[in-house]
Amino acid sequence: MLPESLLCLLSATIAFAQTTQLALNNVTSFNTLRLPSPPSFTLPQKEQLSVTIALCSKSSSMPQFFVSNSSNTATLNNPKDNFSEIPLTSGLGTWAGSFASGGVLVVQPSNSDDPNGVAFDIGISDGGMYPFYCDTFWPL
Repeated sequence: MLPESLLCLLSATIAFAQTTQLALNNVTSFNTLRLPSPPSFTLPQKEQLSVTIALCSKSSSMPQFFVSNSSNTATLNNPKDNFSEIPLTSGLGTWAGSFASGGVLVVQPSNSDDPNGVAFDIGISDGGMYPFYCDTFWPL
């Protein structure tokens, strides 16, 4: 049997390899019904990076977004305890900081039974908040 520390390292490496990379200076559209598994994204390495979230559909229960400027994904299962939450105000949230080693963004979908899910955009920029192109913007 492998030592526990090696098993943890392998588990974190596998989880990191399965995350989707978000492109720099780009907006990507998602829906909570079609998120990758696990619902996490890797962020590029940059000294200064802004992560911006825009909700593009209305629902009674909204997803939560968590970010870490560490590439360690061993804590993906409990982002509330290990990541910083990106608070949403009027359907828009942003988080800026140093991502010298890259980072991770985790989406925690709500437990809503909304058959359409919740549409949202994620913008990654090294030049401040990124503009969004939601067809319909839904403030909270």
